[in-house]
Parts: sequence; structure tokens; C-alpha cells
Amino acid sequence: MDKPGEYQTRKAARRKALQLLYQATMSGEPVERILSEELYLEEVGVPCEFTKMLLIGTMGHLKEIDAYIARTSANWKIDRMPLVDLGVLRMATFELLYVDEVPFGVSINEAVELAKHFGCEDESSRFVNGVLGRIARELDELAADDAGCGALPDAEVGITAPGPRQPASCDFAGLDEKDRSREHG
Repeated sequence: MDKPGEYQTRKAARRKALQLLYQATMSGEPVERILSEELYLEEVGVPCEFTKMLLIGTMGHLKEIDAYIARTSANWKIDRMPLVDLGVLRMATFELLYVDEVPFGVSINEAVELAKHFGCEDESSRFVNGVLGRIARELDELAADDAGCGALPDAEVGITAPGPRQPASCDFAGLDEKDRSREHG
């Protein structure tokens, strides 16, 4: 179990965030309460700031995130998706939209690995990869078209592009330069 303030990799932080997101979904408890009252299981460990940011950010932008997922997940409705796959998609979509310091490829690869490990079906990782790949392409096109501002082409869903991506509040010293740069494309 990690102690408060102990170094955690982003991989471990994402894993904890997924476990806590699943706990919140299954228990009906808000993530803020789970975090503030330390209602998480001991084996999950103490969440770092990156984990907390993923959880609170994901839940704070859930409507927008779900609209992206719904639009890019061919033949799947949100309420029919396995909860683990949906949790992975939600967290990674939040990261794609709002965590500028993490390259798209890193966010997608980490989500695929979570889906492989926790997913309930053999196809989870391919499904997650496909949906997130479509979201990343859409965001790249948006950025190329109008520097990330304005309405998306699909007005039916009512999604607008998010504001500037917000950096995570955790300092992860020792990461590869590749992880620190904005390489996607």
C-alpha cells in the first residue's frame, strides 16, 4: 500500500482511478466522498494527486465525455457497455480532452492496457482502442481546423470543443522526455 505523498507512476495512478471509479459506480457514492472520507479499499492504496485529478475531472465532465463516447462508439449505447470498459473510456477521454501534458498515444495505450487487465470481454482492448482513436482523430482535426475552439460538426449531440487542456497537478519526476512532450499524430 502506498503512503500519502509516496511516488506513484501514472500507470499505477490510472489503475487506482479506475478501481475507485468502479467502486463509485457500484456503490453509488460520489468520488469526492470516497476520497475525502477515505472510503477506498486498503488494497487500492492511497490515491495520489494524479489519481484524484482523473477521478474528479472525469466525473465533473461526465456529460461531455459520455457524448464523445456515444458518438464515436459504433453500435454501442453507453448504458449497454460493460462498466469497466466504460470507466476506462471515460477516464481516457477526460485525459484526451483536458490533460495536455499527456500525449494522446500515451493516454490511449494506457487505457488499452487497463482494458486488457480489467476488461470483462476479450474484445475490450480493441473496442477501447477504436473508440479512443476516433476521439483523438476528431480532436486533432478540431485543433487543425480552428485551434481547438468552436462547435463540433455534429450539432445533434450538442458537443462543443473543450477549453484549453488543463495540466495535471501531480509532478512525476523521472519520466521519459517522450512522455513529457506532446507527440501525437
